[in-house]
Amino acid sequence: MWATTLLLAFLSVFGAWSSAFALSLPASTETEEKQFASQKTPHIHARINLTEVEPGSWTLDTRSLVPRRQLDYCISSSQNFFNCLTLFDGLATVAIGISQTVKAFSDGHNCDKSNVHTVDDIVYKYRSVGGDCHTTATFDTILGGVAEYLRAMNKQVCGIECIQLDHGGDWTGYLTVAPKSYADQIDEYYCGPLHDFSTNQCGSGGKKDAPPHG
Repeated sequence: MWATTLLLAFLSVFGAWSSAFALSLPASTETEEKQFASQKTPHIHARINLTEVEPGSWTLDTRSLVPRRQLDYCISSSQNFFNCLTLFDGLATVAIGISQTVKAFSDGHNCDKSNVHTVDDIVYKYRSVGGDCHTTATFDTILGGVAEYLRAMNKQVCGIECIQLDHGGDWTGYLTVAPKSYADQIDEYYCGPLHDFSTNQCGSGGKKDAPPHG
């Protein structure tokens, strides 16, 4: 009798825990799917593999990037149809500002979406998933990857861009970047894991030296 009562109590607790756990898993996915369905699609999708950035290639103490391997990027549509902003000498400032946000969120294991940040005439926001929202990528590596991407895109930010960052592990970062003229619209666009970043319109860039900074 006592054993039966204990077993029933265990099954009741286990069943309640299992139900709660089962419900907690789809909740995040369901929220993600709702956001994906209700928000707009960015004009450009890109992906940056941070493992391709050579250590020490661009730090706050150096003046330029040295030639090295190319980074792959893919876009979902032509830049010609959207408002574009050319960074000129502001590329370094923008890359540093974005990279500082990514690194700060990573160091804090922060899984929340960032507020919309402004650096020069660029607005951006950041989020991450997986790996406890932490990456082992150093600030220098993140900076090099972001800078190479911006340089590969002819130092232009066009429309709403969704950029996927990965470093070979469970962590994946997502940057939404746009000219300041899109500041009131950037929150209307979805940038996250439900996007298909395997578009066929792909290219490579990142072998030219970056502009001076620092």
